Amino acid sequence: MLTDQDFSRAMDVERAMYRSLSELEELTQELAQAVDRGDKVSVQMSLAMRRDPLEQVARHQAALRRQYTSLPAPDARLLRALLEEASPPAVSGAEALVRQAARNRTLLARIVAADRRINQKVAGRSSFYAKRP
Repeated sequence: MLTDQDFSRAMDVERAMYRSLSELEELTQELAQAVDRGDKVSVQMSLAMRRDPLEQVARHQAALRRQYTSLPAPDARLLRALLEEASPPAVSGAEALVRQAARNRTLLARIVAADRRINQKVAGRSSFYAKRP
């Protein structure tokens, strides 16, 4: 059974992830503007500045994976469902965590969509996304 401490640990990571994703979204918007202006120097700077929040997001995701592996299998499956499913099971005490995870998924989807547009604009048919749906 998941404990309040399990929820709290996951919430701390999800909140930190939101901060990193928010920074990444802002930098992605700056990158899009630089691409639209054709400002190659700003494009390079924006790309370099995105590296740190991208690495932070990866660290937060790794922290959640470590938390999953530290739990008994049924608890790990439940926590993963709470954090990753669009319609997770109802669990008393997990409502705020579920809402935060949903905000993070929405924010990440916006970042990926913006990144896709930027990449396709810059690379055309050679785009990373040209080969992916």
